[in-house]
Amino acid sequence: MRSQKGIDRRMRIAIAMWTKALIGGAETYVEQALAGLRAAGHSVALLTEIEARDTGKPPCDLPPDVPEWCIETDGEKSAFARLAAWKPDLIYDQSLYSIEYVRRLQRMAPSILYAHNYYGACISGGKLWASPNYKCCERTLGWGCLLHYYPHRCGGRHPLRLISQFRNQMTRRDLLGDYRAIVVASRHMKLEYERLGVPGNRVHLLPYPIQRTMLERAAAGDSAGDIERRTDRLRDPTAPVRLLFVGRMEGSKGGIQAIDSLPAVSEQLARPIELVLCGDGSQRGLWAARAEAVERSSPAVRVRFAGWQSKGELDAEYRSAQALLVPSLWPEPFGLVGLEAGLFGLPSVAFAVGGIPDWLRDGETGILAPADRLDARPYGEAIARLLRSPEAYRTCAAGALKQARGWVDLPGHIAELERAFRSSLLEGDVAL
Repeated sequence: MRSQKGIDRRMRIAIAMWTKALIGGAETYVEQALAGLRAAGHSVALLTEIEARDTGKPPCDLPPDVPEWCIETDGEKSAFARLAAWKPDLIYDQSLYSIEYVRRLQRMAPSILYAHNYYGACISGGKLWASPNYKCCERTLGWGCLLHYYPHRCGGRHPLRLISQFRNQMTRRDLLGDYRAIVVASRHMKLEYERLGVPGNRVHLLPYPIQRTMLERAAAGDSAGDIERRTDRLRDPTAPVRLLFVGRMEGSKGGIQAIDSLPAVSEQLARPIELVLCGDGSQRGLWAARAEAVERSSPAVRVRFAGWQSKGELDAEYRSAQALLVPSLWPEPFGLVGLEAGLFGLPSVAFAVGGIPDWLRDGETGILAPADRLDARPYGEAIARLLRSPEAYRTCAAGALKQARGWVDLPGHIAELERAFRSSLLEGDVAL
């Protein structure tokens, strides 16, 4: 058995991900993890499946001395040969798409998975039933899921796609046992993998850290003063309520439900409502059409689509809004955007699904709508509950700010990640 001292030596860690384009939380996390592991003295390299295509988002900001290989552009044979020649001590897999690539990496070096999504846990990967009503799926992946796929509209409608997805996810489920450990961001995800049979001591709960640059940008302003200004605005019955959505515009993100809730919110609060949506995605056109219909029927409601924003522009949106809407229907593995908004003293409204209750405490940092009815009515009631009382609103805003400022930072996350790496390598008696 290797000594703890030996494991404490600097490691050569290869991070594997599908693309380095900063599309969402997983890719942003990789950018941070690379920087944090380097700062801790480890050598790091990056392997990606595809190049960073034009997504409207920038690529990861990699230091020039970090080796990187892309399977799509370098070729599979060359990329894997060059990675093998680099001699990694550990593969940190960020939920790669290709099962064959996962197998090759597991044979190359001990592998640890960060399960950013429902890897090996759901046919469609969404854990969401769309029929007869939206509902988070609580099933454990298995053959019985085939009976639910079409009746509950879990994914596409083509039978070949069903078979392909099922085989893919069942294979991923079987591969879970070949990872030395699995890292997850929330208690919900830890329970999900324990239900799949992964021993609890191999599932490490390490929430996403707050970005250092975002901490600095938020600290440069007056978030406490912003809270008071927002609260004063709530006391003015003629001032519009300003709401904000930030993220990908996909069906599972609940944009339609949020837009549909606005007329009732306006009526309950007896004041105008303004919603700004920052982001883009395949559902943007559908959301825009619904917003136009809502505006025609409810003159007190205004909806603006702002697209992806620069960091400075988004900071300004956080400071001017009174609530962040996180209307996700699917059980978000975490939902980092709520904590980021909290740095600006901005409370959130969300359904109590997935990992969201890890950071959104009802009545303390925002408002949770019940998870048993994922539609516009209860979501609108939750928004109104947050904004009806200026005093209760201030409590939630101050709670969101305090929680975000006290959340784990990157050095703290990396320290816990190193402990997970070491315990996994010691368990497997791996020589560095």
